[in-house]
Amino acid sequence: MCLGSRWIRIVQKTNKGLQKRRFRVNRHFSLGRLFFYFVFSFTLLRLVLNFIMGG
Repeated sequence: MCLGSRWIRIVQKTNKGLQKRRFRVNRHFSLGRLFFYFVFSFTLLRLVLNFIMGG
């Protein structure tokens, strides 16, 4: 439990730092990254489904 709370605190700190930095960078960069993650997860899901169905 103690380790988990510590990990959460580290993640929150890094998230704050990333947000501060991202504000300076233009918004299209983060949008593109979101799109990339969406496409990546979608293709991964399709691959997993194909593997399960055996097709």
